Amino acid sequence: VVGGSRTASGHPLAVMGPQLGYFYPEIVFQADLHGGGVDAQGIVAPIAPYVFIGRGRDYAWSLTSSGSQNTMLFVSKLCNPAGPGEPVTRETEYYEYKGECIKMKTRDAGYIGAEGAEPAHEVFFKETVYGPVDGTATVGGKPYAISKDRATRGREATGELAFANLDSNAVHSVSDFFHTANQLETTFNMSYLDSSNIAYFSTGLLPIPAAGTNPSLPTLGNGAYNWQGW
Repeated sequence: VVGGSRTASGHPLAVMGPQLGYFYPEIVFQADLHGGGVDAQGIVAPIAPYVFIGRGRDYAWSLTSSGSQNTMLFVSKLCNPAGPGEPVTRETEYYEYKGECIKMKTRDAGYIGAEGAEPAHEVFFKETVYGPVDGTATVGGKPYAISKDRATRGREATGELAFANLDSNAVHSVSDFFHTANQLETTFNMSYLDSSNIAYFSTGLLPIPAAGTNPSLPTLGNGAYNWQGW
């Protein structure tokens, strides 16, 4: 129970969780936000403008990690743009996708600070259509790139829609909570409480794998086994 806190109807207000490790300084901090349509109290993080675990005027909510699968490894056969008969090594930046030999994208991740004898330097990484390349491997003696695709890649900010609704007291029932929680695309166990109800929702934008693939094993990344929806 949040000490002394009560709902608008006078009932004690409890919050569930959170399950966080202990750090100093902590990765989250407490805030009481009022103004501009926002009226909430609870936990905020430096990366987001909203309370993401806390309470509004007459309801409370919390999050714990659920671990629902929203990532998958894809392995893409490397190729030589000069032709199929040309030699291919694990250092190549080209891979086969939908019958073509295409070049990986190069992403600039910015600078990493100096540490020990290593000076500050700019960090780059390669990327296929399935995401950042984690490394390479050989399959039957042929080189392949390993990429990890994630359902929320490039969509990370969309989850703020859910917290915007929660922080602005736009939730007035369990059905409102379900609608709001369904906007959160990252995977969490989300619990809800008001003076009359408790509820639970497992959030996440979860991919539907192609038929014949095993989510526990790497999938051939040639375009034939892409995700089929959400």
